[in-house]
Amino acid sequence: MRVVLIGVVNSAKAAFDALVASGADIAMVYTADVQRMVAKSSMERSYFVDFVPVAAEYGIPVRHVVNVNEHAAEVQQLCPDVIYVVGWPQMIRQEILSIAPCVGMHPAPLPKRRGGAPLNWQIIDGETSSAVTLLRLGTGVDDGDILAQVPFEIAPTDYIDDVMRKVCDITYAAIRDTYAALANGRAVWVPQDHSKATVMRRRRPEDGLINWNDSSQRIVNLVRAVSHPFPGAFTYCDGKLVKVWRAHVPHGYRPRLNAAPGEVLALIDNQLIVSARDYCVAISELEVGPGNVFGPERMRDAYALLAGKVLTSAGMLG
Repeated sequence: MRVVLIGVVNSAKAAFDALVASGADIAMVYTADVQRMVAKSSMERSYFVDFVPVAAEYGIPVRHVVNVNEHAAEVQQLCPDVIYVVGWPQMIRQEILSIAPCVGMHPAPLPKRRGGAPLNWQIIDGETSSAVTLLRLGTGVDDGDILAQVPFEIAPTDYIDDVMRKVCDITYAAIRDTYAALANGRAVWVPQDHSKATVMRRRRPEDGLINWNDSSQRIVNLVRAVSHPFPGAFTYCDGKLVKVWRAHVPHGYRPRLNAAPGEVLALIDNQLIVSARDYCVAISELEVGPGNVFGPERMRDAYALLAGKVLTSAGMLG
């Protein structure tokens, strides 16, 4: 089967590997310049895949684009039987949708949680399960017929990078499992029940700001949801940016009754204990200012810097 792959996020590498393993004739990989994507998104480099060396190993051409929809005529000339769109940040417009069936991947149990940043929102909301869904893309948002849906667990200790690895593994398997049916014209597409649909909005940079008046579990969920390779949950101390990379809800500790939300209360087992609205949060990795990272081995230094201070949502004015 002749295919085109459109993608730049690391899940696109899983799709590529599955297509190669399935014997697909990959006519072209459309992707984006990784350095430009890092600069534009503030994501870490590991979130994206550089397809140039990956595809070169198989002699597959790669085209860097800013807006793939502007290359519809070229895609049509490639005569694909199927277009895979995995890990791509743009909506695919009708010009490309009309060329061939477009198979997308959405890491949520559609029709629930259509829209932006599904993995982040699911962790923040405390979900313990999700799914990888392969669907036929249309002009709507994640509302196309379903080709495959594979459930998976989100453990309470999973961070976003853990969940992303699960998604990549399942994406690989799902594309391999459905490839033959697509190639032979025997694929079964199941319409979504639109009455059960829920929609999430895209996350904004300010959504990573920690509200210490929130519950301790909700704060920990936020940290888990936007840790590496995302820009991180953040707060401020004396006007200085503080990023929290690792945290959990501790057991066996009782904060002072009059502790202010965000107050740095103690150092226990190389973890900073910070008060929240209902209890407290134990921080095992944070960054005070750019590049000044404190893990467990340096947490005593972090405590000396922050002890008794109150972490807030207000940064340096001006």
